[in-house]
Amino acid sequence: MNNRTRYTRQNVVSNNFYQLPKFLFDAEFRNLSNDARVLYALLRNRHEISIKNEWYDENGEVYLYFKRDEMQSTLLLSDKTITKAMKDLKNNALVEEQRQGFAAPNKIYLLTAIVQPFGIGTPDTIPVKFTAMEETAKNQHTRNIYGTETVEFTARKPQDLRLYNNQNNKSQNNNNQSSQSVNSDLTETIKQNIDYHSFTISHAADIELIDEIILIMIDCMLSKGEYVRIKGEDKPRELVKSVLLKLDYWNIEHAVAQFKGITKPITDKQRYLLSLLYNSKAETASHMTNLVISDLHEQ
Repeated sequence: MNNRTRYTRQNVVSNNFYQLPKFLFDAEFRNLSNDARVLYALLRNRHEISIKNEWYDENGEVYLYFKRDEMQSTLLLSDKTITKAMKDLKNNALVEEQRQGFAAPNKIYLLTAIVQPFGIGTPDTIPVKFTAMEETAKNQHTRNIYGTETVEFTARKPQDLRLYNNQNNKSQNNNNQSSQSVNSDLTETIKQNIDYHSFTISHAADIELIDEIILIMIDCMLSKGEYVRIKGEDKPRELVKSVLLKLDYWNIEHAVAQFKGITKPITDKQRYLLSLLYNSKAETASHMTNLVISDLHEQ
């Protein structure tokens, strides 16, 4: 026990964790074994490699490859236990497998349960396949709305995220109403891009920081200036806006971890966060590359 120590703030930020979704403990999945729940978390973690390798089909649905013996060695479980856990996940419509022919590993689709309200009463859960976070159609839609020179925004310093979602705010004139609509649409686009709902579950303690990050992104994209200063260097505003609109869940998670790991005083928090966001895309890609190389070496 000499190699054990209490968690420090830095440990919490820098450690890697498997994500175990809360819905796996809902009433619908009460008969799901704990082995199946842990295996689900392991499979979910493999999506990092899937995204890096662009393993998603024409519908943007993410798949992965994971041999049974790899599952056994990673979880330290027998073949019988892994087989039972996979059957458990399949029976609960949480995993689908497609055979790829002789000697080829099966293509695995992981499904997630989403809450879908049907009128009055208890919401039902519906299993859906994970979709690629950077699927081409969504990025093209984003660029069409916000990525062209013809779109002009009215700059305003946001003070509260609720300002952009409150449809009952009274406007003084039609211009204010139009600006409010643009702000609301932009906020919703960012939230969809970064999978904001997942953050409310997996990073509930950081949600205020994530809300602030969204405000900083909006403030930057709605600014009228031709350039944005990033780490002492002026970048074209349209370039910065394009980068910010391509950020996904993993990029934001990386920026949050970087920010929480800072120990020295920060004189300009907003500008510092903006720099982290701007660089997070490239840094996350580099991290994914290292994961893939490490995984290949382990195999």
